[in-house]
Amino acid sequence: MKMTDIAVLNVKDGLSVRVSTGAEAMVYDCGTHVKSGWGSSKPPAYCALIDDLLIQPHCLSTIAISHIHSDHFNGFLAGSPPGLSRDPRILLPRLPKVDYPKQPGVINAFLSCLMAADLASYSLSSTPGLYEIDLVRRIQKYAPGAVPVPLSQGDPVPSAGGLEWHCLWPPRCFRLGDRAVGSLAKAIQAFNELAGQKGWSWLNEVLERVRESKTYTSLVDDNAQDNRENSFVEFEIESDELDDDENVLSDDSDLADAQPLPLERVNRQLRNAANILSLVLRSDSGEIILFGDATKSVVTRSLDYWRQIVCKEPKMKDRVAVAVNPHHGGKNHRPKNFLLAADFWVSSCGPWLDKQVDTWYSSGRKRHHITNGDGKFEAHVRGRDIVSTATFFPGWCPYCWRSFTFGSCRCHRCHHCWL
Repeated sequence: MKMTDIAVLNVKDGLSVRVSTGAEAMVYDCGTHVKSGWGSSKPPAYCALIDDLLIQPHCLSTIAISHIHSDHFNGFLAGSPPGLSRDPRILLPRLPKVDYPKQPGVINAFLSCLMAADLASYSLSSTPGLYEIDLVRRIQKYAPGAVPVPLSQGDPVPSAGGLEWHCLWPPRCFRLGDRAVGSLAKAIQAFNELAGQKGWSWLNEVLERVRESKTYTSLVDDNAQDNRENSFVEFEIESDELDDDENVLSDDSDLADAQPLPLERVNRQLRNAANILSLVLRSDSGEIILFGDATKSVVTRSLDYWRQIVCKEPKMKDRVAVAVNPHHGGKNHRPKNFLLAADFWVSSCGPWLDKQVDTWYSSGRKRHHITNGDGKFEAHVRGRDIVSTATFFPGWCPYCWRSFTFGSCRCHRCHHCWL
């Protein structure tokens, strides 16, 4: 069995993971949250990826995006990483359908609106503009042959980074009573209410522009595209068809007030919806599992799918060499009954998210690596066995925000370039 190199980069409050076997590499996410304080310079995620690929050259043939949040993808907007293939695959989470016999077209149109709203709100409230939010188009600028590959639970995953993979989430279809659908409906309800407020009607114009993006057409299901309306659909859901705590029609809903909804509040609902749709990948040989920003229920259902459908051993506790913790190791995203064993648990976070890391990952005899305090994590893995590990804690150049872990940030404006 070949040796696999796994690197969880130190990108401050964000995520970027490089998996490589031999000369072939895959990068899962590349982004840094704007609250990390990097301002208008290039995201630390991009700088860390450049350093990593320059020190250990690889052919970057696969880019995987867990979900469309800027702290997971804005590093890909900053420029072309070294070694990028001319025809890389871009793995994306496919938007599921909703199994609702009464109004199948309407509900699936509602889901396509959800993804459009998510993209539109981030183009308005984050550092990248509307053009930059079209991630697929930007990558194709650097690699003209780049092909988007939307994935659902059970879809065949192309070999990436020299490994074979399984897609554990998102599912192909949600049932209407599913809690996830309630959370998704909350996000659409919030966006609808804001767009209906006086002075906010221009949001619908932004939606139409977003729908022309290649990223949007790659994420939505073909049937959802065919069934969507030109504007947001009005849908009716009977109150007994949702779990009580996810009933968006109840009077005590946090969206049931008559006050205007600011864009940040809508973003909060849409962020939660996008987390529910995170792309969860696990290597077939057990080297690594990648959760993105998966919620508690997503983590539980992803592992249930692996045990019951793939392995056909429902009572087995899954084991991997490296687990990249869901949502940067946050307390609210770890299920109480976490049926997963790992040799190393890795939380990718910076000074802002470090305060929210769950101490469970460090309890007992678990080996827990936090990039904010421990730096970049690198492991050489053969199957489920870790052969060796290394950590690198970089400094950050005050001029260009590049790391100088290996002696120089190469900006030629600071003393580190002359060491």
